[in-house]
Amino acid sequence: MSTDKTDDGCCDQTCDSGRRNRFYPNKRTTPDTWTVEQDFQQQRRRLLNRAMHGWGVVYGFKLDLLDDDRCSGDGGKRLVADEGFALDPCGRELLQVGKLPLEVADCLAFDAKGHYLEPPKQHSGKRDPNFPWPSQPGEQHFLLHAHYAERLIAPVAVRDPCQCEGQEWDQVCETIRYSLTPVDCAECCRQQRCELKCDCSRGPCCPEGEHKPTERGGCRCLCEHLLQLDPTPECCSLTTISKGLRVDLRHGVPLACLKLGRDQCADWTFSDITDVCGPRRLVKRNDLLFDLIRGCDLTHISSISWSDWHRNKNGIVGLDEFTTKFGDGGMTDFRVEFSRPVDVATIKPDCFTMTLIARDDEDGWGRTLRVPIVDVETDKAGSTGYSTKARIVVDASWAKGAFDRNSVFSSGITRFEITVRGDYLLDCNGQMVDANARGLQSAPTGNGTPGDTFFSTFLIARKEVTDSENSNII
Repeated sequence: MSTDKTDDGCCDQTCDSGRRNRFYPNKRTTPDTWTVEQDFQQQRRRLLNRAMHGWGVVYGFKLDLLDDDRCSGDGGKRLVADEGFALDPCGRELLQVGKLPLEVADCLAFDAKGHYLEPPKQHSGKRDPNFPWPSQPGEQHFLLHAHYAERLIAPVAVRDPCQCEGQEWDQVCETIRYSLTPVDCAECCRQQRCELKCDCSRGPCCPEGEHKPTERGGCRCLCEHLLQLDPTPECCSLTTISKGLRVDLRHGVPLACLKLGRDQCADWTFSDITDVCGPRRLVKRNDLLFDLIRGCDLTHISSISWSDWHRNKNGIVGLDEFTTKFGDGGMTDFRVEFSRPVDVATIKPDCFTMTLIARDDEDGWGRTLRVPIVDVETDKAGSTGYSTKARIVVDASWAKGAFDRNSVFSSGITRFEITVRGDYLLDCNGQMVDANARGLQSAPTGNGTPGDTFFSTFLIARKEVTDSENSNII
């Protein structure tokens, strides 16, 4: 609230923000009184919306296409927008209640530069086939926006002081209007960029040590980012579209990338929904942010076939039991299962390592031997290109004779290590598999961040193990 003073010491009666009513006994209320009160509540609500929640789609606005038989033959399709809620850049609420079928003519039209195309005043003579967009061979891509709008309802007859009759509107309905803008598909579906820009700052807030790490982001980085934000968008005014309807044409919320074409009546019609998620800016609610922190969007290792051996939960593994896992023909029984499908193209032998550390009798060092992994078998069904399972395949000739000569295991207890490189594995959402081991637990893996390595180890005994050899652990 403004507290500026004039030259004579009296407080200035103007108020740049936060003007509200003060009620006192015998105050006479007028339409202006309630207008001031409503404006104050709306301004404060919208201020909190844009400052604390941001703008974008909160939920809903599912889109579907339905056949439209308005003309003979192929009548094109109608777009059906389901219920949803969004916040525009000015902090206003956009609420769609129920399903709304839309034709192209129901949507506001913009040109490729974002200029509003006002429909002709009168529909007389031959219809212009180039309105609102010039015809081109084939289908064209358009960006669908939702705009905040106000519609006046409940007309009331009024008389002015001269007893002349007029009309006012008793209520205002806050609603939504949709628009279409020609756009290149690559621009329409461009990935949302990070808005937090943290350059190298002059140093941490209240530094205690020159090289002491700070919290993620650092207070100075976050402070400098917030200093640059503009909390008040430009020109949040409404434009009169028709009698009793006003729309904000500048601050639409993008919803989807669509394809439009011509039906047999030569009218514009919806032909396909190209992408309903790429163009959307999302409002990240508190529960969503909490789930993201927990890594609920990440794929993890849900089970391993040697879980009973992991970190020797059930004691030292017998040599015969261990060699049985390698089977015949190089196909092992070392299997990894993921919580959701993983891109088969990324499931390669270099994602896994199997290492044996044997005791060297001469000086006591551990001798490292790598198992030759040559392939990985997946459960890819058809041509989907994704799999939830991976089985390690080793060199068949090596597997045939590797355990016939037990000299590697004759010096005592040996250690076997298996690693799974989550950084190399991409799931069906294009994110790295969260593979961090968690204490003694073999699965599920993950610490809430993409990637990293799952490391599993266990001890292998000789065929005959004595008490003295049990204590000889590497």
